[in-house]
Amino acid sequence: MNVDLFSGVFAYLAFVIVCLTGALRGMPLADVLTRAILALIVFAVLGRVFGALGRRLVLESISQEKEEQPIPTLAPAPTGARRSPGA
Repeated sequence: MNVDLFSGVFAYLAFVIVCLTGALRGMPLADVLTRAILALIVFAVLGRVFGALGRRLVLESISQEKEEQPIPTLAPAPTGARRSPGA
């Protein structure tokens, strides 16, 4: 999971929601853009924090699962007598 991608999507979504809400309410453009940019910054930071937290939780869970249920390894084939293809 890419933390930067999560942060960017989170911030962009907040920016779009604030812009659409301001436009639907008929707010002045300067107010809408000010609030949208503020939301962009705040949610970029929150997205980075939550993305990093989520990544850490997933990696720890995977590590714990590997310790509890290791993947078995196959034993090498015996190198004793081999049959010839025509026999």
